Amino acid sequence: MKNINRVFVIVFVSLVLSASQLIASEHQKVINVTTVEQLYSAVNNPANEGVKIALAPGTYVLSSTTVQGARRLHDGSIHLLPGMSIVGSEQRVDSNFDGVPDPISPDSPDDFAVAGTETTIDGSGLILPFKLRKDCGEGVTRMVPDPAIAISRNNSITSIHLIGGNNIPLGEPAKPIDSDSSAGLSATVNNIVLEGTFLAMTFANSGCSMSHAHSVLTFSNNVARNSGTGLLLLNWVTGNESNDTSNGPQLEVTATNNLFYNNGRGIQLTSGNEGTDGGLITIEMTGNVFRNNGTNMMAIGAVGREPTPAVGNHLHIISRFDTFWETTGPNLSLTGGILASQDSAEPLHSYLGAEFIHSSFVRDTVGNPDAPEISIVGSDSGGGDNHVLVGIRFVTVKTSAGSPIFGKLFIIDETGLGSAPNTARIQGSKEDFLRLNQGFHAPAMKYFQYK
Repeated sequence: MKNINRVFVIVFVSLVLSASQLIASEHQKVINVTTVEQLYSAVNNPANEGVKIALAPGTYVLSSTTVQGARRLHDGSIHLLPGMSIVGSEQRVDSNFDGVPDPISPDSPDDFAVAGTETTIDGSGLILPFKLRKDCGEGVTRMVPDPAIAISRNNSITSIHLIGGNNIPLGEPAKPIDSDSSAGLSATVNNIVLEGTFLAMTFANSGCSMSHAHSVLTFSNNVARNSGTGLLLLNWVTGNESNDTSNGPQLEVTATNNLFYNNGRGIQLTSGNEGTDGGLITIEMTGNVFRNNGTNMMAIGAVGREPTPAVGNHLHIISRFDTFWETTGPNLSLTGGILASQDSAEPLHSYLGAEFIHSSFVRDTVGNPDAPEISIVGSDSGGGDNHVLVGIRFVTVKTSAGSPIFGKLFIIDETGLGSAPNTARIQGSKEDFLRLNQGFHAPAMKYFQYK
């Protein structure tokens, strides 16, 4: 009976994926690929905007040079053309029907592809030079490499296993795309296993040409693992001397039914970094599972660095039915502003708003004061007029066996003096907090929105 159920799960998931891929690619030209040279030929042909590249099962090892020793275009990094899709053949199993990919069997906890469907793109051997990103006049410059696969606009990446090694498997190109208007990066990433030493995926508005970009990411049914950070979301290096906050860069992210495990940080978000002004990140999360990470989520309104402040940045988080397993550091770390160093310019006028609804925290270590379930800090080491407001409703803290247990909640307005007050608050009243949640002692009355 178990085998029958497992076959049903595989067939059901395959049919759902096949149907969704058919709809998405109904009007796309399809290029079937079986070798890495065919993959490079399809991706690097300018005539292939909007095509679907279908990968047969196998391993596609990316290289910076050809077998003849010639340097490849983009040093071997795959730069997706606008509208281009890459679709592998991997099939997943969802044994408990929660939407999150499960290992094929308990005996192989790191195998997520049904045998015979494995489709791997390995970018660990790429040698990718660092390229310049520069802001709009303040003099902030940074050097970053391309990822193994670089996103442009209206891209779809699905049903593959991406390995980055010391390279980033998936992200924005090192040289920012031309985005003088509001059009930015856009991608759907679905049914992917991502792993890289430092980052599994980055999605950022960065560089002067992205200073007004509105970028959109749909990230669903993926596994991000074995990385310093599973998913990095940033607005950075986009500011100018005027600190204009009226039309800053925006990221809109939907993250659904993903698994983040064995990462230093599951998700990291900073709405304004290294001089960005008026940045906005909005992320809506549902049904994600975080386990065995150092920190499950680190969210920061703005980071102050030399030479100028980051001004007027906003970060909005809505989390529903996400599961956060115990971590070695703060489980969820929410901070309005941070100074990168003592000499940094202050982050100013930042706002971080977060709601955690029906969240499940799993804790087996009773005494672990260094790893609170939720850490809420108005500003760390300085900054001025930075604020964090967090809603916590219908949240539980239990052991892995399902027994109720008290978790840890850390909240403080600021950990250093800033030029104006920084605040950390919880939505509603103390009475509401105690009535709607199981597993937390309420903090002092002053930390609630309503006294």
